[in-house]
Amino acid sequence: MKLLKKLTALFAACVMAMTCFVVNGAAADDCFDIDIGSSRTDKLAEFSKIRYLFESDKSCELTVDVTFTGKYLVGVLVGDDEDGNIITEKPVQVKSVKGQAAILEVNGNSGFMVSNDEGNTCSCRVKYKISKGTHLLTFSNESDQEELCVGGKLTVKLSASKESAALDRFTVSLSKGDTLKLGALLSDGTAGKV
Repeated sequence: MKLLKKLTALFAACVMAMTCFVVNGAAADDCFDIDIGSSRTDKLAEFSKIRYLFESDKSCELTVDVTFTGKYLVGVLVGDDEDGNIITEKPVQVKSVKGQAAILEVNGNSGFMVSNDEGNTCSCRVKYKISKGTHLLTFSNESDQEELCVGGKLTVKLSASKESAALDRFTVSLSKGDTLKLGALLSDGTAGKV
């Protein structure tokens, strides 16, 4: 619990610094392009940030799989709304795969943190609901606690949910004495009768 409190304070500082940096504009050479449906591996040095820029051609649920061979990592996703205002996207879900992971929120800014006290690999899966447009995903291992700022290999994989259409209306016309049989294909792929 003591570590979580420390990490929450560190997260607050990181989110404020990253949000300020994004609002003031990130230089193109500070970012790496990544496409939804792909992954990328980079080296994250001690006390540093790395940014990934990507486009979404539709609103969707975005899944970010993160693996880091260090002790501590904070991630923040920002995008722009319909009016061109920069907004911090709030994670819908964070699931730890190895180590500890959590959604953290400070002063209306949201992000996630993943850590591993032993300094071995830590990994998590983060889900967001994003809108169509340009997005910037920033990772940082910067902290005022030097022992947390270990550099390492960072692997990021982006994937988006497939759209599914909902049934809006269903009409059947039957004459007196006719019978009707309906079947359904369930989301787990099994067939069922309704």
